[in-house]
Amino acid sequence: MTGLVKKTGKKDVYYFSPDGNFALLASDKNTIAGEDVLFIKQDYIENIQPDSPLYRMMHKGQIKKATDKPVDYGLIGYRYYKKLVSVSDKYTETKNDANKRKINKFPHLENDCLGFAECLSRGFTHIPPDTAVLQSKHLTELTDIIGCDDYSRDNKPIFGECDEKNIQIAMQTDTKYTNNNAVPEQGETYAIVTINHGDIETTPFHATTVIYQTTDGKTNITLEAFAETKDQYPRFKLYTTDPDSEDTFHNNWMKDTAPGGFNKNPELPKITIVLKDKQPIREDDDIYVNSNKIAGGKSKKNKNSKKLKKTKKNVNNRPKKSRQSKI
Repeated sequence: MTGLVKKTGKKDVYYFSPDGNFALLASDKNTIAGEDVLFIKQDYIENIQPDSPLYRMMHKGQIKKATDKPVDYGLIGYRYYKKLVSVSDKYTETKNDANKRKINKFPHLENDCLGFAECLSRGFTHIPPDTAVLQSKHLTELTDIIGCDDYSRDNKPIFGECDEKNIQIAMQTDTKYTNNNAVPEQGETYAIVTINHGDIETTPFHATTVIYQTTDGKTNITLEAFAETKDQYPRFKLYTTDPDSEDTFHNNWMKDTAPGGFNKNPELPKITIVLKDKQPIREDDDIYVNSNKIAGGKSKKNKNSKKLKKTKKNVNNRPKKSRQSKI
């Protein structure tokens, strides 16, 4: 069994990838919560794979050095270059309007797990905020047609159109590709989905894109946004790919049972799946639905939504996507 390796430095405690080249500061929580700084062994930096999102972001200045000199174990710290912004009912109307304008112009600054994952998967090419980008990797079509509040009545496994369709995608994915067996490649995405939550107010899903897979294939590194939290830097996380490890993506989020955590309703089953870019974009991607959720809002079934007319893409018409809740 291959898991993360815990080591103590002069002042801090770290979790290392099995190959010893990447590390995060340890958390005092039950889960490997991750930090806004990714530590990389100084003598490995030149060997980072050039076809990875991590390499591209480092060389484009989207991930920058957070430490001038090596710290414990010869580690150099790196951080995402800008804080993310949220749209929330906790903020003033003036602040929300300003953040909406910023998100419209720079979708990769939106503090939302799915929207940020989509930007990472597409290499930060400009994506209109309401465009669904990801679909199931292991399903070509759904066995029956589900309507997402009058938005979609097709059997394409597009993720993020509504909670009901996300659940259907997760439940129809072959179990040999789910939970601890869900292992994305670089540029692909983890998604853990809460099943059968009905009208229970809960976190419907969490999604994050893999920015690097270590050379030995044993560790996936992600960069994750979290909706409904204060404006912040996204967090790096390390997940092992061995399905027998305690440190897989699925096991990590199933441990998160604290109040406000992803699995705060442990009686509700959760399924982890792998998503990929759904290119080419569908012709009807500019159709919106009227959702009862703000960006980052908590999920409830919406039975009274109506299809809106086609209009210019704008975050003020948000969202077509089913957004995650605070976790």
